[in-house]
Amino acid sequence: MVTVEKAFPSDEELILKARENDRTAFDILHKRYRERILNYIFRFLGDYQLAEEVTQETFIRVFTHLKDFTLRGRVSSWIYTIATNLAKNVKKKDKAYTTVSIDKHILLEDEEEVEFELRDTKSRPDTGVLQKEFEKDIQKAIEKLPPKYREALILCCIQDIPYKEVAEILRCSIRVVGIRLNRARQMLRRLIKLDLYFEK
Repeated sequence: MVTVEKAFPSDEELILKARENDRTAFDILHKRYRERILNYIFRFLGDYQLAEEVTQETFIRVFTHLKDFTLRGRVSSWIYTIATNLAKNVKKKDKAYTTVSIDKHILLEDEEEVEFELRDTKSRPDTGVLQKEFEKDIQKAIEKLPPKYREALILCCIQDIPYKEVAEILRCSIRVVGIRLNRARQMLRRLIKLDLYFEK
């Protein structure tokens, strides 16, 4: 007799069970997404303690609005949308917040996307130091991007979420996601002094 292992419950199944006051189901959902959401919000805000607070609030909102979720959409997109809105609200309250200006060097919507590739530094003895410096520069640059470009960059490049789902999270078209991502990459190139890290 062949035994078939039971598959992990889907997000949708967990939502349905959580609606019936199954706390275990919600705990599984929380565990499944907490680290991803925390990382996303940290990248967006640049403050770990604040990111933890917003992450906690995100799941409080998820729990209190379980009945509002429509099964026609993705659970992950719904959670990310809540997190994005909360993170944006936090940024709006930060009076010291500044963004990089959008100038004539930014591509127009009908221009081609520019490649964004890191140089190969594996053979260099100072790779570890350079990588740490690079990561710090990247995070600082990300924090300076306007929210709509920052969120697209984090979701697509760091969270590795498909364009289609990112479009659902940001409530825009896939084409707009591509445009925002392209512009974010260009801004980063200028902000972190590309010549040190990127292929020309």
